[in-house]
Amino acid sequence: MGIIGEVFKTVSALNPSKDANTYWQAVNRTIIDSDKDIIPLWNEEKIASIESIFIVRQEALRFLATERERIMSLSKQEAINEIIKASKIDNKIKAIKSVADNGLLNLE
Repeated sequence: MGIIGEVFKTVSALNPSKDANTYWQAVNRTIIDSDKDIIPLWNEEKIASIESIFIVRQEALRFLATERERIMSLSKQEAINEIIKASKIDNKIKAIKSVADNGLLNLE
């Protein structure tokens, strides 16, 4: 049986759960156990993944710090306009105004 067959066999033996970690740990373990040559590649990928998460997190924090500075520099009216835009109030007003009787309860 190939590696895909082993993965399907492992997954079908798992108890139903909403825990994704248990599922992926079982899948990962099956893949790693299928061939010892995979272990070095797996370790490299794991390190790269951890580094990527760190970089993305730092970039997101930088962006949010810049966004905070931009918001803090807004005038009162600009801040109010930003809140209205972010709340999508105009879209909600348009949606409410579009509600109409569709005649579903008419008897004629």
